[in-house]
Amino acid sequence: MTEPGPKKASRVQSVERAIDILDALIACASGATVTEVAASVGGSKSAVFATLQTLCARGLVRSAGTGMDRRYWLGLRLTYLGEIALSRVTLRDLAMPHLRALTDEVALTSRVATRVDNYVVVVGRVEGASGIRFELHMGQKEYLHSSAVGKAILATLSDQEVARTVALTPMVRRTAQTIPSVPALLADLAKVRERGFSIDDEEDADGVVCIGAPVLDRSGRAAGAISVTRLKAGLRSEEIVRVGRAVADHAKRLSFALGNVNPAFGVDERSFG
Repeated sequence: MTEPGPKKASRVQSVERAIDILDALIACASGATVTEVAASVGGSKSAVFATLQTLCARGLVRSAGTGMDRRYWLGLRLTYLGEIALSRVTLRDLAMPHLRALTDEVALTSRVATRVDNYVVVVGRVEGASGIRFELHMGQKEYLHSSAVGKAILATLSDQEVARTVALTPMVRRTAQTIPSVPALLADLAKVRERGFSIDDEEDADGVVCIGAPVLDRSGRAAGAISVTRLKAGLRSEEIVRVGRAVADHAKRLSFALGNVNPAFGVDERSFG
């Protein structure tokens, strides 16, 4: 996934080459020669060699060997930089601009939540412009099996992990529409994975629909989820798809901000139903 940003004309080519080289070295557990790196990223071997030497001088790349047999690996300074970056951000801090953009786009209240033990807890919210206020309290525990944010998080797990997770907390019937069993939940999560977003169709509160999508960290695990909320009355299936696509798109953008460049979820309208 490519995060929207400055137009290509305003980017610095040498910096982009350096980043391309770092990305190429991610896949090279046994290191790579200048020739191999140049073949991967494009450009002349002399330009790639100069960039590699610069990155080595700053600790972002390390090397061993001599001549054309010299091999290059990612440098340990990247670990230090990554730890500092992670220590200075929280999911809520990163999510709030994305929630504001999502709410502006779909005119609905948006939320970001994270998993706490076997529940989800909302840590950030942006109110929609409709004036309708939902009982969506910050810091309040919600069930994984009945909420859109909870099901979005569960959908990133294997069926075995889901079964183990829900076994630790009773599947409380919040409404008549709440999913009542593990097999039914697994069937619903399969649809979530196909279409790219989860739906809480009056499963947590009567008359209320939420649509969510998972937020993935750099390892591909769920750091949390975002969702939007609206009343069920007048909601059409095509509206669910439109809003679901928007929620999934902003979730991918937030995942990118967390370091995930290979989102596992994609939206497929044909799987809706």
